[in-house]
Amino acid sequence: MKIIDHTPFLSKNGEFSALDQIKATLKYGGDWLQEINAQKTVIACFGKVLNNSFTLLRNARLASLDISIPLILVGPTGIYVLYVTPMRGMFRAKGDEWGTLEGYRFKPGRVNLIARTARMGRAIQTYLERQGYPPTSTPVDAVLLATNPGLQIDSVRPIVRVVMRDALEHFALSVVQGHVAFSAETIHDILNRLTKPPAASPEQPAAQAAREAPALPFAQETDAFGLDSTQDSAAGLIPARGSAHFPESGAFAESLASLQPETLARPKKLSFSTKQWAFLIAFIVVEIIILIIFVILVMSNL
Repeated sequence: MKIIDHTPFLSKNGEFSALDQIKATLKYGGDWLQEINAQKTVIACFGKVLNNSFTLLRNARLASLDISIPLILVGPTGIYVLYVTPMRGMFRAKGDEWGTLEGYRFKPGRVNLIARTARMGRAIQTYLERQGYPPTSTPVDAVLLATNPGLQIDSVRPIVRVVMRDALEHFALSVVQGHVAFSAETIHDILNRLTKPPAASPEQPAAQAAREAPALPFAQETDAFGLDSTQDSAAGLIPARGSAHFPESGAFAESLASLQPETLARPKKLSFSTKQWAFLIAFIVVEIIILIIFVILVMSNL
């Protein structure tokens, strides 16, 4: 599997320096580094199964949309938009809802991972449509991946596929064994358009027709996904639907660029863990000590 990595602050050896960890935490929030580490788990699992006919774009930023997508897997069997979560606990995914159950009462989660994953998938679908690829020729499959064995999800026909930690390699194997949809030339062109899109591309009739289709509010799109209630419990996979197509609407395509960044990318919240606070405090103390020593040395030489 080939990897094209656009992760900010990441060095060439795939690590973060102490200073870059602080910068990343301040810019993207305390949970961002945990998600980056969770991506490493997924990459390691996929690397055991996927060959070089598959390319993984990591934290790629789409031109003109100003959003970053955690993982985009492109290969002969299709395009997969992958959102990785390191969360743990008991959650419920029903349709486009995400949250916990307190007794018999559903409590929505602080961040709706199901809706976020679906939006990312539709963002890529719309982006490719604007590049001249109609949805029927390049369907995008959005998948929520869990890397923490302590995450348990009670799923009832979620709008995106959900893959548990113990099924990551099985999911990768299902990707390899899927129906071949793209030639090597098409894969190369799609990757070029995702990483280095042309300045201007002619409108395709199918893409224009898709933009002019009547809009579907997101809350009413559930039935349009062709949801499948069956689930492969033995494999840990929860299929989201019988088809991998994401229905596209003109209103959504035109309004996508105006969505707030937090609806498609990670919200920038300064939520530090205890370990991160301890690291930040220790770093500040060391800097103060170095500054004091420097002042003492300068004063002694006067």
